[in-house]
Amino acid sequence: NVHVPAPSTVLASAGSTADAALEPLALGRSPLLPAAQVLPLLFHCTFVLGCESVDSSVKHGVERLLCTFADRVAQSVCGSDGFDDSPTLLQLLMRSVVPALRRMLKAANEDVYRGSLRVLEHCVRLFGP
Repeated sequence: NVHVPAPSTVLASAGSTADAALEPLALGRSPLLPAAQVLPLLFHCTFVLGCESVDSSVKHGVERLLCTFADRVAQSVCGSDGFDDSPTLLQLLMRSVVPALRRMLKAANEDVYRGSLRVLEHCVRLFGP
């Protein structure tokens, strides 16, 4: 299960920075979203990250969301969260997000390239040796 913020929490943090807006994603503070229902959200995030005409603040929010998802997968793989959905979450990350980010490395637009590079860098730091 993946934690998502309650609507009231998102509205309350609308004036704060992107990192502070993602704080409610911490464990035990918000409702749960089953891992199987995360795939459409991940597809949408990678689509938005790959679009050239999207505002930079929206792209930064999407980058933070994907990095937070990678953090959640790392917690799940380590077994420190108490849920048993780590194989599903790891498959979602490695079979949908990482290939999309790798395709964006070939983008002609520098913003798309840099955004995907930042998320991939975060994933490599989390899961690398």
